[in-house]
This record gives sequence, C-alpha cells and structure tokens, in this order.
Amino acid sequence: RIAVMGGRDDLAIILANIACLALAIGFIRASFATLDRQLFWSGLLLLALVIVSRFFEWDTNLILKALVFIVMGVGVLVGGIAFEKRIKMFRQTL
Repeated sequence: RIAVMGGRDDLAIILANIACLALAIGFIRASFATLDRQLFWSGLLLLALVIVSRFFEWDTNLILKALVFIVMGVGVLVGGIAFEKRIKMFRQTL
C-alpha cells in the first residue's frame, strides 16, 4: 500500500518521478551514443535512486524487497557489462 496524500500532491510526485526516469534513461541512451562512462553511471545511479525511493514507500514483505534488490543488482551488472562491451567493440573498430 502507498500512503494517500491528495490529488495535486500525487500528481506532482508522479510527474517528478516521470521526469527523473526520463532524465536517467536519457543519460543512459546518450552514454551509449557518446561512450561516456560518467554519463552512463550517472543515469544508472539516478534510475536506481528513483526505484529505491519509490520502493520504500510501498508496504511490502521482506522477501519481495530482497528480490527487487537482487534484480536491481543484476540489472546494474548486466548494464555495466553491456556498456563496457560496446566501448571495447568501438575501440577495436578504430
């Protein structure tokens, strides 16, 4: 369950979350285009912060929270490996 705040407050929170998610995804996409590690990790950190901050607002059991953190960790590893492979492929073509 999520705490009920009110119509306008809820809308503001939803819009802020969407803006943060869009910014994070934009950072990650731009990093793949420019091969900029700082941009990639900044986007991934922002994405993780948004997910974690929203996750703590929900009243869920410990098993679900543990699974979400495991999935997030695997996602970070997979994303980092994919990004590094892209950098390696680009350097080999030069």
